[in-house]
Amino acid sequence: MKIIHCKSFKFTRISILLALLGILSIQPVFSQSGTVTGLVRDDSGAPLQGVSVTVKGTNNGVVSDINGKYVINNVSGDAVLSISFLGFVTEEITVGSQTVINVTLQESTQELDEIVVIGYGAVRKRDLTGSVTSIRSEEIAKVNLPSLNHILKTQMPIDVRPGGLEPGSNPAIEIRGNNVLNSNISNNNPLWVVDGVPMQSSSMVINPYDIVSVDILQDASAAAIYGSRGANGVIIVTTKQAQVGAEKTSVTYNGWAGFDKVTRRPKLMNGEQFTAYKRAAWFNSGNLSSIGDATLEKTMQGDYDGQIFDAMQQEAIERGVSTDWYGLVYGGTAFNMNHNLTVSTSGKVTGTVISLGYLTQESLVPYAGYDRYNLNFSNKLKPSKRVEFTTKILGTYSKNDHATGAVDLLYQLTPLASPYDKDGNPQLYVGTDAFETNPVMEAENSLNEVFEYNIIGSTAMKWNIWDNLNYEVALRADYANSDNGRFDDVMTLDRQGTKPPAARYQKNTILATTFDNILSYNKAFAKIHRIDAMVAFNTENYQNKELMLRTEDMSFDGLYYNMGTASTVLEKGSKLTEWTIMSFMGRVNYSLLDRYLLTATFRRDGSSRLPTGNKWTQYPAFAVSWLLGEEPFMAALKDKFLDNLKLRLSYGNVGKMSIAPYSTLGALGGPNWYAFDNTPVKGYIPNTIPNTNLVWEKTTEYNLGIDFSIYKGRLSGTIDLYDKYTDGLIMPRNLPYTSGFASYQMNIGKINNSGVQVTLRGDIIRNDDFVWNMGITFYKNRNKIVDLYGDKQDDVGSSWFIGQPIRVYYGYDMVGVWQEEEADAAAVYGAQPGWPKLLDVTNEEPDKPAIRATEDRVIIPTDPKWIGSLNTSLAYKGIDLYVNIYTRQGSRGGSSEYQTGEPGRRNVIQEEFWTPENRSNEHPFAYANGAFKTGGPNNSENGLGDYALFDLSYIRLANVSLGYTLPVKFTQKFSVSNARFFMNISNPYVYAPKYKGNDPENTGRGYPMVTAYQFGLNLSF
Repeated sequence: MKIIHCKSFKFTRISILLALLGILSIQPVFSQSGTVTGLVRDDSGAPLQGVSVTVKGTNNGVVSDINGKYVINNVSGDAVLSISFLGFVTEEITVGSQTVINVTLQESTQELDEIVVIGYGAVRKRDLTGSVTSIRSEEIAKVNLPSLNHILKTQMPIDVRPGGLEPGSNPAIEIRGNNVLNSNISNNNPLWVVDGVPMQSSSMVINPYDIVSVDILQDASAAAIYGSRGANGVIIVTTKQAQVGAEKTSVTYNGWAGFDKVTRRPKLMNGEQFTAYKRAAWFNSGNLSSIGDATLEKTMQGDYDGQIFDAMQQEAIERGVSTDWYGLVYGGTAFNMNHNLTVSTSGKVTGTVISLGYLTQESLVPYAGYDRYNLNFSNKLKPSKRVEFTTKILGTYSKNDHATGAVDLLYQLTPLASPYDKDGNPQLYVGTDAFETNPVMEAENSLNEVFEYNIIGSTAMKWNIWDNLNYEVALRADYANSDNGRFDDVMTLDRQGTKPPAARYQKNTILATTFDNILSYNKAFAKIHRIDAMVAFNTENYQNKELMLRTEDMSFDGLYYNMGTASTVLEKGSKLTEWTIMSFMGRVNYSLLDRYLLTATFRRDGSSRLPTGNKWTQYPAFAVSWLLGEEPFMAALKDKFLDNLKLRLSYGNVGKMSIAPYSTLGALGGPNWYAFDNTPVKGYIPNTIPNTNLVWEKTTEYNLGIDFSIYKGRLSGTIDLYDKYTDGLIMPRNLPYTSGFASYQMNIGKINNSGVQVTLRGDIIRNDDFVWNMGITFYKNRNKIVDLYGDKQDDVGSSWFIGQPIRVYYGYDMVGVWQEEEADAAAVYGAQPGWPKLLDVTNEEPDKPAIRATEDRVIIPTDPKWIGSLNTSLAYKGIDLYVNIYTRQGSRGGSSEYQTGEPGRRNVIQEEFWTPENRSNEHPFAYANGAFKTGGPNNSENGLGDYALFDLSYIRLANVSLGYTLPVKFTQKFSVSNARFFMNISNPYVYAPKYKGNDPENTGRGYPMVTAYQFGLNLSF
């Protein structure tokens, strides 16, 4: 039995061993079906889309979605996940028992493999020879603004100027200075290219949540591939693209709701202040000189109010009326919402992305606002390894209800006026002045709405002919339809309360198509040579159809929809504009030893706009770069602190489409009516001379750049110095009256822009729990006119001066206010105490000083001396904070808030104006009949000197965003892979010590600068 027992024991031991081996053999089977999920972020905490997550040594792999989420199946416990993304260090992690693996990737500054889109292709950042500034979706996502333009302003070294501040408006973007003199035929806007489509419509239609990257081609070398379109720079926008690979589906939602309030408002006078001001202005103007006992003291006591104020104003003074017109129109709250939903699916052969967006922005002005609907559809079909078909559609529908221009008149209304009559009923005219209309009634009784439909689409086929040779053919289109309807009822300024209602309708339909053929080749030779080349041929066709009708006195109140019933047609017209460009282009990137780089670009454009013989022109460009940090003699520095050091030098030519279609052909004007035998006959006469000499305006630019990174990416940056000349500017030359024509256009003007652009990034703290990084941009541009009409002579009437910037103030320099102790000196100039003191520039005759009409004017540039921004991100576990500060320094400009027309008649900014008791040296005394007495030539009453010219330097806290991401262990319980809540404040504070108006960026009388408060949510499933 004992032996049997021993045998039994041995058998049992063997059985257990076999069982264990069976379990071990079965375990991989179960773990192969295991699933690992997680989030991939960069070192600032922002999610990374498109990250490759693969099981090392296998074909099992997926890519992360827009929120950085990945889900990978069939992962064993001993598997190693490889997480890789261009521009970042690859991470390898053993799975073990983990089912959730979150990863933070560090930027790979040594590899420099980040892809930069350069137009008709892309290159690794390390191979870039031109000047290109880029921003990615993770930076864009930090700033929850409805317009991409505002985001570029605070994160790029470029100049973004407000083109308007009301919802739906587009600012103006300047890349490396102003190239425009004649704004009637040209503009300074860059070329926008969205998913390969040269965009003709407004950039406001782009939904920031659809964007993957933005690359700005700044120098002529980078932009030369766009030839006659690239003189103002090129902004390339890449939106979400469908991916083909592992089978997966992801859903993301990004949205916020919030409201706008006026950031800071101008301090206009109240009723009491205005009453005192007008009394003083009336006395100082001599309007009471006929009254023998009139004194300033009696005037200020109200003894002569019957001669100063009309009956309505006197009654208002007695009743203590003090209307805050600004607060009445802009004092409310505007509510906003933005929702974006993205569904992405991918398979082994096909992939699709569908994104829907909705934005609504209320206006502070009643009955105004902006609504936008966005659709982004992307599909990719890859039936084989060598052929790929893509379809891309960006669709936008928007409605913009504009505030009527009459709202701006609120700056002219005195606080003694009231929006209501004695019975409390709204009234159109709030005073005895013909321009004193009620802005609230203007908003209620007028309509100005714009409907826009935009489609940017493309369909393309890519064919990998051989391993290194690719061909792409694409048809791209930009369609924009705009319907503008305007209606003014009887109770508006336009209709003056008595004229019949008027309506206006204008329709514009733009269709621009591009047909691209691109052949590209890349090959490495002998391990030291590498060539990346492309040649392309394309055609662009543009068509714009316009229709306009303006009528009055419709038979019933149907806004602008019943214009057919109008008894009077005030204006009607239609127009067709077409042009075509045909282009041949090529680019070669050559690399030697992976550190000596050469780029040669050539484009030849032919345009229908130009006259016969001048239709074709060419744009060559060359650039070289030297990866100095890769040299063997730099090894010691690389071991200590140097990651990357690259020098760049480029030269290139680009052009500008500044010639209006048909303008070189000559034109007829009319109709003109003639009488033949008492019979009216319609005729036309030539009003433009045919022009066979015009050519494109051209820009030649030199750029010197340096890229660097030290201490494993802790500090990196780019510095660019540039100098560019825009030659052959199209300028009108006046002709003798005997010619029968007023002017003739010629290529004669020349402008120079030179400056520096700096972008720096620093990782101050970088560890597993806490990340703090900072970015700085600096931009300085010097603009000057080199020549105007070929004779090196100034154009004083246009305020254009050789050697000076295009934008200048030309007038008298107010250096103070004449004080009482200076009465004798003031009298010599024909002035008196309280009047502005103007700078006597020439002082040619000390014994007979005078302010001369032209000699004593000064030229003051209004462009900023420099622009900069600072943005910083902090992330601690689930908490993230983003702060952006933006500044413009050295900018001077006029303020229409101070130029209210006629002080004493219109309201003005609260200031301590000069009186014998209050001897201000900044603000002259009140004067009613015009602006201010100046003591200038002929004692002009309308010249203001530079009184209304201010130092508009400011520092703006542009954006603050605070977010919290819920732990993954918690969100997975609800099948949510990522959930982040955030609060965002845009433009909460501006420091402008030398300007007291509305805002230093908004010195006019239009829509004010606002502070936006937003509360939002980011979700991914």
